[in-house]
Amino acid sequence: MVTKKKEPVKKIKVQKKELKQIKKKPGINKVFVISSAIVLVILIAAGVFVYLNKDKLFDKVVASVNGEKIYLKEVNDRFALYQGAYTKEELLNQTIIEKLLLQESAKKGLTVTDDEFNTFLTSLLQANNLTNDQLVQELKTQGMSYAEFEKSYKQRLVLEKLITGVIKDISVTEQEIDDYYIQVKSQLPENVTFEQVKSLINQTLLAQKQNKVFADFVEGLFAKSAIKTNYGLISEKVSDQDKVVGLAECLTEKGAIMYGASTCSHCKNQKALFGDAFQYVTYIECDTTGKDACDKAGIQGYPTWIIGGQNYEGEITLENLAKASGCSY
Repeated sequence: MVTKKKEPVKKIKVQKKELKQIKKKPGINKVFVISSAIVLVILIAAGVFVYLNKDKLFDKVVASVNGEKIYLKEVNDRFALYQGAYTKEELLNQTIIEKLLLQESAKKGLTVTDDEFNTFLTSLLQANNLTNDQLVQELKTQGMSYAEFEKSYKQRLVLEKLITGVIKDISVTEQEIDDYYIQVKSQLPENVTFEQVKSLINQTLLAQKQNKVFADFVEGLFAKSAIKTNYGLISEKVSDQDKVVGLAECLTEKGAIMYGASTCSHCKNQKALFGDAFQYVTYIECDTTGKDACDKAGIQGYPTWIIGGQNYEGEITLENLAKASGCSY
């Protein structure tokens, strides 16, 4: 019987670096809240949410919102998703706002029922011409389970409820539309009439009011919340050890297996290249518990890596392991 190394439980611990109060950081002011609030509304409308896999957390806390931690991986995942469209600092700020809003939603008792989610799901499937089975398959290719997808989108729907409640009573008066038209009239083509632009003016003014009210609402949440951040962590370069851990985890995700023996000096050298990160590598001990598996795999010498169905014998550098597997290092 093959005994695989049990995947260790990664401990989450706050770094000793002092967490700064977000309110004291330059740039965290009403202008920040307004711009971030507008971005958040756009993201909610687009249905863009990053689901955090708790088993993949790095042990670096970059912020806390009323005691709820935000981890470096959350920010890095968002950064990868948006492909550099936003800075990591902007994405951390956006994550902080999202946490605040979800916490406020919980305080208000806002929830999404299964019927509400199913109505949303039906619309989503119809809009994308997908069946439920096709959706599940597509989620698998993206490394997300259906349960994770449902949780993510229920959060989106809860936030939509919260935002709708904040801005539902806002309206634009006829006088405001007239005044705005007078201001911009000289900039319009002569053949454009008031009636032709009235609806557009109404939409513009309504959006401005809604963004202002929502920004004030978010600023109020900031004022009564305990928010701490460590912006230094999100700008740090990835350490050498983090790179090795990332490679080890990626090798396991790709199905790579190292076969070795406790009496093999080359195996010890191979393990030493990973250091503590070797605990994340899938390893089979051929001298003892994994003997049958090694025989079945046709292992002739140690160490031997099997990556993508191909055998690689002898000690291999981390760089070459990365190339053979397609992992980053």
